[in-house]
Amino acid sequence: MTFRKPQPKWPPRLAKFLPSLRQSEEAILQNVFMFVEDISHPMPFRHGRRKSFSVRLKGTDTEQQKALQVLDDLSDHAGSNLEEKLGNAVDTLAKRIAWEGRAQFELIPRDDGTTFFHAVTTKRLFRLIGIAVQYLAPEDRRFWQSNALRWVPLSALWHIDVPRDLGGRRGYRCLLSNLKKFNNLGPPFLSFDVRNGNNPRNFDINEYARSNNIFRYKVTHAWGWDCRDWSTERTTEFYNLYRSATAEQAKRVFRSHIISQINTLLARLEIDCTISVESLPSAEDAQQMKNKLVTGELSFKDFLDTR
Repeated sequence: MTFRKPQPKWPPRLAKFLPSLRQSEEAILQNVFMFVEDISHPMPFRHGRRKSFSVRLKGTDTEQQKALQVLDDLSDHAGSNLEEKLGNAVDTLAKRIAWEGRAQFELIPRDDGTTFFHAVTTKRLFRLIGIAVQYLAPEDRRFWQSNALRWVPLSALWHIDVPRDLGGRRGYRCLLSNLKKFNNLGPPFLSFDVRNGNNPRNFDINEYARSNNIFRYKVTHAWGWDCRDWSTERTTEFYNLYRSATAEQAKRVFRSHIISQINTLLARLEIDCTISVESLPSAEDAQQMKNKLVTGELSFKDFLDTR
């Protein structure tokens, strides 16, 4: 007897991605790629079978199974235990949010009563009164064999944005836009001159690198991004540690927000189950750690040991 996988009752009405906006690997600037990758894993790393936190589901066995199904459907990889399932779901959502400032899904009921989560790009999607309209350029229409406009009722969409404490979606999109202004390899004219065998005499690459560093630190201040540079050539040891503490705080704010939104989703789907997490460090703890680092109550060594 073969097992039949539950199927959506109808095909997705919105396009998952738009080929006309697809970027080549060369077009994705190094600053943006590194930043997105570095903030895409807010959950603690799991070492073998050792658990650094525990997850509990509050609800009947039937409702708990529905909640577990939702976690698996939101994840790129299904976990073998409750902690892995939640961790995978949070990290998967975080990665989607990190690229566009919002993770968005079209909710489609399956024939077994569960929900199919169809990931949808946020680009060229316009929210109007009661509906969302997606515009497809000629290249997109040929690829999807579709009309220029697609639409769904807003009630069929679910999304998670960057939390307001980290700038919200609008602030985050501005952050990504700013990161595109500097290229670690130098400005376009420098690359052009080097390819043509010219060496600009009036251009100081070291000053450019210094300005790039200052700009990146300023733009990503709320996230505490270290730009993958722990040297003290342009900063102090204290500043590096302070940014590390800020990054830890941002990570905790990010994952707490995602877990809260998953609980909101369960309630929306009328699943009477709540996810709670224990032994997971909070953003408030990180703020206290930052304060003690500033006042000198927490030594550099103790800070590194408590991370």
